[in-house]
Amino acid sequence: MNLPDGWDASRYVLHCYRLLGSRHFFRSPVGRHSRPQGGQAVVEFALVFSILMLIVCGIYDFGLAIAANSSLAHAAREGARAGLYGAFPGHDPDAAITAAVRQQAGVLVASADDIQIAITRSNAGTSDEKVTVRLTYDYHAMTPLIAPLLPDGKIRLVASAASVVYSYG
Repeated sequence: MNLPDGWDASRYVLHCYRLLGSRHFFRSPVGRHSRPQGGQAVVEFALVFSILMLIVCGIYDFGLAIAANSSLAHAAREGARAGLYGAFPGHDPDAAITAAVRQQAGVLVASADDIQIAITRSNAGTSDEKVTVRLTYDYHAMTPLIAPLLPDGKIRLVASAASVVYSYG
């Protein structure tokens, strides 16, 4: 490197440092000539945070809806299982199915009375009688951010199960 006459490397570095303007070149952009950006950061945080909370609440409500659907399917299977012994003397199969469904509805379903139970029988009185239990439940979103996004603020859940009725007699 060619240095001017009488200059050594340390003097050259010091000269370059002065030319860069050490006070201005190595300073952060926040200073007397720049505007404070604290308000902009707060606004950006509010926008991003609201969208993030909407996504988190959606995941939470969607998970609860899946768990309620699983609980409803389990209750339908238990209702169909309770209807297996429909021809047993002194046994009311529809009452047994309804009781089994209401008992097995689980804690994720808000109220067991909100479940609509439809019991259908095919081939009644024969050895291959079949009972089908169909449950319908309207799941309402738990978080107030998600409820307005759903049609009528609810998700209709449907589960059904069937079994062959054994006659004893």
